[in-house]
Amino acid sequence: MSTTSPLPAGPEVVDPAPDAFVLPFNRLRPGFDPEQLPRFRDLAWRLALISPRETSRSLVIDWSRCPAGLRPGMMRAAFAELNIPTPAVLLQQRAARSTTQPGTLRHNFQIWIRFADWLGARGITELAQVTTGDLEAYAEHLRPLGRQWRTDAKALWVVSRLWGYAPFLPERDRLIMPPWENPAAVMSDFLGTNDDTPGGENSIAIVHPAVMAPLLVWALRTVLDLSPDVLAAAREQRWLLAAIPDRAARGGTETAVEHLRSLLAAGQRLPSSGAPGATAVSARYRESLPPMANTFLAGTLGVTTSQVARARGLLTDELTPADFGPAPSTYRSTPGSAPPRGERRSASTRWTC
Repeated sequence: MSTTSPLPAGPEVVDPAPDAFVLPFNRLRPGFDPEQLPRFRDLAWRLALISPRETSRSLVIDWSRCPAGLRPGMMRAAFAELNIPTPAVLLQQRAARSTTQPGTLRHNFQIWIRFADWLGARGITELAQVTTGDLEAYAEHLRPLGRQWRTDAKALWVVSRLWGYAPFLPERDRLIMPPWENPAAVMSDFLGTNDDTPGGENSIAIVHPAVMAPLLVWALRTVLDLSPDVLAAAREQRWLLAAIPDRAARGGTETAVEHLRSLLAAGQRLPSSGAPGATAVSARYRESLPPMANTFLAGTLGVTTSQVARARGLLTDELTPADFGPAPSTYRSTPGSAPPRGERRSASTRWTC
């Protein structure tokens, strides 16, 4: 068998100019910003621009991580992957699609960079210099990393994509056929016996029925018995957050100071915060006083949380740890009785310690 990909009739060699656009225009998302389109000379390619939907992931491939000698060849191969449908030689051997999605492209290019990094450590600067022995050694290099057998097999198949696109690349970028692509070979010849859990079974032991039964009982109780209280608490929380103004109201800090002093004068304790983040920050900075429930007080009084925080700062010298109680817990109102926005109830009757 030939050691290179079968050449199609007159393949167009991919050797883009430095200012060539990397992404295919027919796959660009509507409304894209032309200034964001990566060019071949850029070391960062944003692949999310060819995603059919908006996504919070940038899907950037960073070519600066690729060894300098192999970087141009890897980038040309990536350009071919982006702009040329998957070669038939790859479609015939495994379930694959003619067009690869951006998330998979980024994953594949990262595997190419790791492969290039390994080749660079062996003194290889062009893909055409890679030998069959090198590819066999790379397969042996993967197994001691401790990953699943299937993960290593997929990594080798991704390397095979460099071979699949070889006919479209300059001669110096053409990878020979990996030995695991030989029809007479199987992947276990290079990665050893597949030691993954057979048959798709979960490798984690199932939960014992004696443990699962009470969990199911409590799940049913949460839905059937406790859900009214859970929903009421959620409504109350939404009311609290909606009652906090977007901008600081004039005199809000004074209102908060007056309220805190009135609680102390009535022999009540100030509500502390039960949020893990607030407790962690207090411990980190060795504050002697516990954190206060600023959001709860702000929603109750109709002021901003920063105004509550300033009020607490003004009273710091007057307060002791004994002045603080637990976090606000149970509201004494009935479900659905939260007042409309703009009205508020007395904070001293809306929480229990």
